[in-house]
Amino acid sequence: MKNLSFLSVCFFLLFTTSSYAQSIGSSQGPSGAGIYKSTSGIPGNGLTAQAVLSNDNSYSFDVNAQWNVKAEAYLAIFNVRQVAERAEQADSIVNERINNFKKGLKRIGVDSNQIYIDMISFLPNYNWQVEKKIFSKAYNEVPAGFEIQKNVHIRFTNPALLDFMVTEATRNEIYDLAKVEYFIKNQEQILDSLRNMAVKAVMKKMHTYSQLGIDFSIMTKNFGEEASITFPTDRYQNYQAFCRPAVTSVIHAVNLESNAVKSVIMEQPKPTSTVYSLIRPDFFDIVINPVITEPVVQISFNLKVKYTQPPKEQK
Repeated sequence: MKNLSFLSVCFFLLFTTSSYAQSIGSSQGPSGAGIYKSTSGIPGNGLTAQAVLSNDNSYSFDVNAQWNVKAEAYLAIFNVRQVAERAEQADSIVNERINNFKKGLKRIGVDSNQIYIDMISFLPNYNWQVEKKIFSKAYNEVPAGFEIQKNVHIRFTNPALLDFMVTEATRNEIYDLAKVEYFIKNQEQILDSLRNMAVKAVMKKMHTYSQLGIDFSIMTKNFGEEASITFPTDRYQNYQAFCRPAVTSVIHAVNLESNAVKSVIMEQPKPTSTVYSLIRPDFFDIVINPVITEPVVQISFNLKVKYTQPPKEQK
């Protein structure tokens, strides 16, 4: 009965945890499921905004703008490694694998002018050879073959092609997708648009506050701006999603001298997953393309303006 009760409790914990994870995602779930923590950054109780009054006769405006831009071109890089006993054999085999890979890419619509082969390394491998002597052993380093590595660069514009590329790569025993780069156009125009929108937002706030009797025309002002670009490759993070019951698996170890039984807690390895975590729009006043379905390039712009009242004249 005790075993039955324990299993029931574990099932209940697993069931309730799974139900909770369905609504927020396992990367942010309970019981150690994930590394993400949400911080509001809002003073006070974290639920309501709290205004802060200035005590230096100045008025500051801070506007954050963000533009989520879908990439217009991509670059996938596959690493190809080959080991063989002879140098010419390693070179011949790796070239055959790459040529077959290129044929497969052509079948899915990738032209040869979109492919570049980058030579990485071509080095001999060494191993240890044991030389037995009368009273000792000597370990000598001897050549044991050759290793060649090449990277296959593939430029494409349709992100759906990447799945088919991986399929063609595995058919030629290429299993290392080293990285994917993202490219966008009109970066300067996007920054100009964000700057103009930020300026309009500041002017709108000034117009609103002027109705409180604040005269900004007699104040001195200074401003600063900062822009940043975040690519999807910088926003992938690892997490572990699992439910841990109250009692883990126990192995009973027996001490042969004392015949004592010792319980050992054995933790099982937890799988590690990866998730794309975009910069959330929570702290942005302006967000262009806020709803996305695929990783995007995120361009952010910050404008700070400070108006300071002139010092009072001494009488």
